[in-house]
Amino acid sequence: MPQSPLFQFHQASKSFGPSVVLENLNLRIQPGEFLVLLGPSGCGKSTVLRLLAGLEDLSAGKLDKAQTPNLSYVFQDPRLLPWRSVCENVLLPFELLRKPAPNPKPWLEKVGLWEARDLYPHQLSGGMRMRASLARALITNPDILLLDEPLSSLDEVTREELQDFLRQLWSEKSFTTIFVTHSLREAVFLGQRLVIMGRDHGKILHDDPLPELKRDGETRSSGEFQALVHQLTARFRAALREDL
Repeated sequence: MPQSPLFQFHQASKSFGPSVVLENLNLRIQPGEFLVLLGPSGCGKSTVLRLLAGLEDLSAGKLDKAQTPNLSYVFQDPRLLPWRSVCENVLLPFELLRKPAPNPKPWLEKVGLWEARDLYPHQLSGGMRMRASLARALITNPDILLLDEPLSSLDEVTREELQDFLRQLWSEKSFTTIFVTHSLREAVFLGQRLVIMGRDHGKILHDDPLPELKRDGETRSSGEFQALVHQLTARFRAALREDL
């Protein structure tokens, strides 16, 4: 029996004043999938995440949500509090919820920051700040993880290390992941399903499962991966031309 969707947009629209960002969006998100949203700037990808998180309300249409007790959101900017150490930033959700905090060591070790636990954000590299942001989101053991271009400002080596980390973690935990990116290579490496949005108010140009690939350090240089990226790049460009 097919699972009921975790989220489902029905003819959903979102405007900010006179600016229409999404119009008549229909999209289903299933429990446990790794869904990647790809598209040009301004197509409404981040707005979809904000609607899923309850940070924005629809202007028209409907968004059905299953029970979502534990959701974490990772922004493009790590948004660490500058007066708090790495450890204090990671434990912040429990302080805000007034709940007992778990031992942060396992998560800080998982993201490679245990030795930097007492440092402050200004003492960290960009990659380390993003690792702290990820640890803060993950320590709550979310059922749903929303990521809004969290790796876009990082150097290539750090970006690929964190891609490896996220894909491995998803394989282990099977939480629902919705990841926004501008990078097709990143989308193909990370995603289980790829949704490409067009310039026309979030029109969906492509929505298909991605082929099952072995995701490890050798994947990006494999002929199968390169061919898939090339094929989807051509399809993406053609779809965008038709969307003009």
